Amino acid sequence: MNEASIPFTSFVTPLGQFEYLKMPFGLTNAFKVFSRFTQQIFADLIKREEIILYMDDILIAAKAVPENFVILKKVFNLAAKFNLKFRLDKCSFLYEYIEYLGYIIDEVGVRPSPRNIDSVKNYPIPKNQKQVRQFIGLASYFRRSIPNFSLIVKPLHNLLKKDIPFVFGNAEQCVFNTLKNQLSEAPILSIYSPSAKTELHCDASSYGYGYGSVLLQRQVTGKLHPIFYFSQRTTQAESRYHSFELECLAVVYSIKRFHIYLAGIHFKIITDCNSFRSTLDKQNINPRISRWVLFLQNYDFEISHRPGTKMGHVDALSRCHNILVLEANTFEQILSVKQRIDGKIVEIRNNLEVRSDKYFELREGLVYLTRTPRANGQVEVVNQSIVPMLAKISEPINEWDKMLYKVEFAINNTIHRSTGQTPSRLLFGINQVGDVSDELRHMIEEINEKRFDLPEIREKASDQIVKAQTESEKQYDVGQKEPVKYNL
Repeated sequence: MNEASIPFTSFVTPLGQFEYLKMPFGLTNAFKVFSRFTQQIFADLIKREEIILYMDDILIAAKAVPENFVILKKVFNLAAKFNLKFRLDKCSFLYEYIEYLGYIIDEVGVRPSPRNIDSVKNYPIPKNQKQVRQFIGLASYFRRSIPNFSLIVKPLHNLLKKDIPFVFGNAEQCVFNTLKNQLSEAPILSIYSPSAKTELHCDASSYGYGYGSVLLQRQVTGKLHPIFYFSQRTTQAESRYHSFELECLAVVYSIKRFHIYLAGIHFKIITDCNSFRSTLDKQNINPRISRWVLFLQNYDFEISHRPGTKMGHVDALSRCHNILVLEANTFEQILSVKQRIDGKIVEIRNNLEVRSDKYFELREGLVYLTRTPRANGQVEVVNQSIVPMLAKISEPINEWDKMLYKVEFAINNTIHRSTGQTPSRLLFGINQVGDVSDELRHMIEEINEKRFDLPEIREKASDQIVKAQTESEKQYDVGQKEPVKYNL
């Protein structure tokens, strides 16, 4: 401690008043100051990858005992130079394997510590949301060793949502037991090596449920061994993407997750999407994929296609969601499935990926009509009004059909700019009766207009239409100029 700061650490006990002479971790900024201090002292050893420094723990790994002694001597010399001291009872030397941050690390690889696995295996069945959250937090620490962790644990995450009754049923119990078994059978993950050949195997569920990937490296035996597993559920918007876009997004998310391993090295991407390679060379692609392509240009990789039948190890990471989780599909998910099994729509979608079409467009992986080929312009104008209105008042969005009558009523009883009248009044002579506010309006109209002349109303509407057309013609002519006349 700095001498000027020692009095501020004073505390009183039954045995008297004491002050800290060494900086304690109880101070608010103590951890940050100490971490920065040790990182600066051992910066050269960290850069040469001779030690790993985590908080107040120093890990020295070497292939031989003499090499370990050389690094250890450097550490002691630097510690003595900057007045750092080690507690001998907390130090361990020349071990063939160690337990570090909850993992067993040895020459074979990395695996969860049996002591910590027991705490998960013996965890009691959760009785409330707080206990579920605690169990997820405990199991999440070992997610790197559990393939498809985020999708397996989804039913438990659903119990944490607001306004949902807590029911720990058969599905939740199945997930609870599955996590325990997965941890007890967790594979040994190899230790990452920057010099080893690296492959990233990616896959996405064609039904928009999630992504999965495995980071592998070729070991001295010549065989590929997993370094890390990664899985992630799709968002509601991502679940409506085209399967081709999902495959691209799986690669992007996986590279972001493994950035610290893949940045600055050459690696191979293995995917079952044959068109992914050609996408990077296309000039005309949608803005979303353009952003992904720009991101991928920061990495040095090659792409290799492999049939889906040979991608089972990552295919399971992205697909088992629809086995473990039972939930109602949204309208967009159902539409996506139906469009994938319709041959004509599949052909239209494939064409939209390479060129535009005046009748169809591709939005978030789904094919939509831009206009109705057999409809007139007036119908198309009405459709352009109906769609945003339904999107505004429909909650949830897949129940838009229940709101259609409200939109119909609003259109039929709203004054049109061109006619100056409502469609209901032009057809029936009066506005329709609807909500309470409309009933009041209807009462006022009955008082003020007990009689009406339908032909007169329609004639006024016709004059208003001609007036609007004339005004539109004038506005159009303002921006035009007379053609140039040439004398021959």
